[in-house]
Amino acid sequence: MSYNTIKLESISKKYESMSILHNISFNFSSPNIYTIFGKNGVGKTTLLNLICKNIPVSSGSISVTSEDIIFVKNNDIPFYYFTGLEFITFTLKLKKKYYSQKKLEYLIKEFSLEEHINKYIKSYSDGMKSKLFYIIIIISKPNIIL
Repeated sequence: MSYNTIKLESISKKYESMSILHNISFNFSSPNIYTIFGKNGVGKTTLLNLICKNIPVSSGSISVTSEDIIFVKNNDIPFYYFTGLEFITFTLKLKKKYYSQKKLEYLIKEFSLEEHINKYIKSYSDGMKSKLFYIIIIISKPNIIL
């Protein structure tokens, strides 16, 4: 059986003169589940952004054995004038993930979004926005979830 891994080798991240992460090495491997704890501002989100290649490392290297990664953070949905259903279908189409309408309807019901799924996301609570992401994650079946 092949496992997905994320390997951090002596990574550091600096913003101008401020060092956020310094000389971190670690191996993450599936099917394990990891949790990153720390006070506000210590670099937890920066680390996840580095792993997803959203920002470059200042030094060191990161290798990830899968490109199939979903990074869930802070309910950032830029499409406030999409309905929940439009957002789900648009995102899955962008990710080239195919699904059955029956499964999508089942998940919408399981997450109690039936009354809201055709309303604009701008009217959603943070919890409802999170549920949209959970539906996308379940349908997408990514190899790595951050």
